[in-house]
Order: sequence, then C-alpha cells, then structure tokens
Amino acid sequence: VLTKENAPREMMGLSLRNVTLTVTENGKTIFSELGELLFTHFGISGPLVLSASAHMEGQKPEGPCTAAFCATMLKGKGYRLSIDWKPGLSEEQLDRRLLRDFAKFQNKDAVNSLGELLPRKAIPVLLPRAGIPLEEKVNRILYENRPVFVGYPDAEALQKLPLRKKPEVEHLRVVEVQDCDWCGCCGTHVAHTGEIGLLKITDTQRYKGGTRVSFLCGAAALRFVADRCQEIKSVCAALSCKPQEALGNVEKLKAELAEKKQALAAKNRQLFSLLAKDLAAKAEPFGSDSLIFVTDDTLSADELKTFAAQIAAHPQTVGALFSSHNDVTSYALCRSADAACDLRALCQSLNKALNGKGGGNQELCCGKLPDCTEEPLRQAILSFVQQ
Repeated sequence: VLTKENAPREMMGLSLRNVTLTVTENGKTIFSELGELLFTHFGISGPLVLSASAHMEGQKPEGPCTAAFCATMLKGKGYRLSIDWKPGLSEEQLDRRLLRDFAKFQNKDAVNSLGELLPRKAIPVLLPRAGIPLEEKVNRILYENRPVFVGYPDAEALQKLPLRKKPEVEHLRVVEVQDCDWCGCCGTHVAHTGEIGLLKITDTQRYKGGTRVSFLCGAAALRFVADRCQEIKSVCAALSCKPQEALGNVEKLKAELAEKKQALAAKNRQLFSLLAKDLAAKAEPFGSDSLIFVTDDTLSADELKTFAAQIAAHPQTVGALFSSHNDVTSYALCRSADAACDLRALCQSLNKALNGKGGGNQELCCGKLPDCTEEPLRQAILSFVQQ
C-alpha cells in the first residue's frame, strides 16, 4: 500500500509483529486485524497489508512510485491507516508502562527512554507526532531555572561552540542556556529559564521540508491550557461523562452516526428506485433516448449521484438531476448503458451554457453551476439535442 506520508520511508526495513492494522474509509472501519507488517520505501507491506488491500480500491502505478504520484493517486480516496503498536495493553496499562520507563530513565531524553517499549528505529519517527521531545524537554529545562549567559567569544572559541549555524562573522554575540543551547542572537533574553514559565506547543505543520512549530509561553500558555480544559468540561457536560470517558463517548457517537447514515442511505436507494420507476414511465423524448429531468433542492450532491444510479438502471434513459444550496446548483447527469447520448458532450454543453464546472465519464457526470432556476436548466439540457 502506497502512503502519502514519508514516515514509512524513515522506518524502511522495520518489521512489526503482533500489531493491529486498522483501515478506515471516510471514517468507516473496513478492515482491522492482528498480524505482521513491514515498512518500505514507498509505504507498508506484509501479510496484514495484503489482507487489507483486498478491501481497498487502487491500481498499480506505471513508472516510478514518486511521492507526487502517490499523493495524486490516493487523493480523495479517504483511506486512513492506523497501527496499534501494543494491542495487548489497555490505555491504563500503557500509561503505567510509560510512567515507569520515564522514571527509570529520568535523566535521559525521551528518545532514549523508550528503547524497552518500542523498536529503536521507530522512536525518532513516533515521538515528534506525540509532541514529546521538544515540549517535555524544554519544560524540564524551564523548571530547572537554568542561568542564561551572554558573551562575545573570540574566533578560536567561537569555532568550538556547537552552534546550529556556522558563524559568518568573527565577532558574534552568543547567548547560552547553561548546558543546553548556544546561539548567535542580538535580542533581549531572560536571566534564568524559569522566568519564561510554561511552554505549550499548540500546532505543528510540515513546511518546506521541515516542521513549523507554533507555541505559547507563560501566561498565554496557561490561558490556552485553561481554555482547553474548560472546553473539555463543556463537552463532558454535554455528553454527561467524565473527562477520561469523553473520547470513548465521541467515538461511540461517531459509530452510531455512521450506522444511521448507512441505514438512511439504504432507505434512500429504495426510495430513489421507486421514484425512478415512476419517472421512467413519464419520461420525455430526448433524441433516440428518454429524458428524466429532476430538480429537488432537498437532495445533497451525494444523494443526486445515488438517485442517478437508479435512473441509469432503466433502458435507453438519460437523467439530469439538479439541487440548489447556498447560491450553487449541483448537478448529476447519467445514462443507461444502452443509451445513445454522449454524456460527456452533454456535460460540456451544460457547463458552457451556464458557466459551470464539472465532468465525468459516459455513465455519470457531476459538477456545479451558479444558482439557476428550473427553466434555464431545462433549456440547457434540451438544446443539446436540438444542436
């Protein structure tokens, strides 16, 4: 399975046993099993992945598997892969294990504290996702209230300092956080790290091959944490649950909603099938085919497609379905397999006539138009036959 992310490449060659791979499509779980998998230069492979791929759509790419191609191929599919590295441990057990390991290696960085729990090759990849290395280490240094020194080292001493960027001048103002960091800077600094207070990372984003980190310090960080705590309390009050139960309750509600949506979609298919049968009996001539023209502003874009599929089941039939919301008219054009109409040409004609955008194939075309009433929509469709 090709992945859009580069994390598998960073762990290339690492094999995992007794892990759980879960695949979701647009929020719905379509596969979840315990087994083995392997990280490769393009994604993941192995017995688990082969089993999961039977539940996923896709095709083998032609030519080299470049990152750009993978991103294009997977765009819009909605697949999300997640790995439970320790399926045998509950959240409480895992929490106790982490606390025990951190206590055992309290004088080491987090990256060096998890060697007994995770594969060494995976730790540098997983920790940044959890926000542990930077936030945990920085706050520890802040709590230790280390002194901050400012100096002007000579050229020889300057070359020996572990600066992140090689100095381009002979005389440089260097700011040192004791036994931690050295950097060239002409700005104002605190005398001790404790004056900064709490540091809280609020967001991380990939940016130009690196990572852009957003964070708050001191009173701003405390307000941020307090606001998040209040939001969690409000969510818990709405769900009538404890904070530690909130995520589970939300996941339960999501699952229930997904089931309701599936049930509603099944009922809609039945309803659309009956409506299509009734409309097919009243269809108007459209060249050598019959036309079913529908405008219904209660239908969503996805429901238009579902309705179109039922209309296309009727022989020698072309369907044109429209629904308007928020000054935009969505459309779905369809035809039966034996219809003579060139559906793509009909779509292009509609877009040109009403300044729309969209496309598709000879079975289904979808798109959007500026908000239109029924009369210009009908005229745009019928004019295609007249042409």
